[in-house]
Amino acid sequence: MGRHIVSSQPGTNTGVGMVELVARWNALFLRSVELSAAAGAGQAPTGVWLLGEGNRQIRERLLDVESRCRRSVRVLQREGPFDPNDNEQERDERSRRRGIRMEMVVPEPAGFVNPYFRVVNPQSRCGPVFGPAILVDDACAVLPGVPTPSGANTAWVLTRPEVVSELRDLWRATVALSRPAAATSWPDLTQRQFVIGRQRAQGRTCAAIARSVGISERMVAHELAEVDRRVRACAALE
Repeated sequence: MGRHIVSSQPGTNTGVGMVELVARWNALFLRSVELSAAAGAGQAPTGVWLLGEGNRQIRERLLDVESRCRRSVRVLQREGPFDPNDNEQERDERSRRRGIRMEMVVPEPAGFVNPYFRVVNPQSRCGPVFGPAILVDDACAVLPGVPTPSGANTAWVLTRPEVVSELRDLWRATVALSRPAAATSWPDLTQRQFVIGRQRAQGRTCAAIARSVGISERMVAHELAEVDRRVRACAALE
């Protein structure tokens, strides 16, 4: 998570809603940067503390935040990269079984860069997102702050009421301009195709995958070819 100052791009959306949304993103991230800079300088504003430095540490500590969540996790994310070694789907399912409401909005390119995004996140939405932000239980914000001297991203936990309120309003405005994943042209793959594709990306052979899934090697090859076909078809529509 790093600093994200965005600008309204001519030709993308000239509506008042989008202009206001861009302004809200800029205001929120500037506030986060200012508060994190003050904390880093030892001024320690209340309701602000460092979650992590560097993408790996941030991901690991976000897992702890999610495990302590009690009601909802709402994520605004610029990207949805495919990591075959990430157990995101299983982790989110565990949270849902605990009664946690898991929601996410990503921009349209995210669902094409990662062809498995829709099957892993079927309840996600496609909308205008200009940076990373997480709202936990409507009471806690996770936002990017000032990078480290070496340039590593930082993420900060903020419980200050004005910051949480701004992020809550930003979430609502973004959702209002979004649409369900099912209404996009993102690749619509099956759960089995995801399992096969994930294992293939992990370096497993078709024979090993066939044994794991309980189908023939020929069917594994067919499913991989079908994934490729659907991805190419969706890319043509992008």
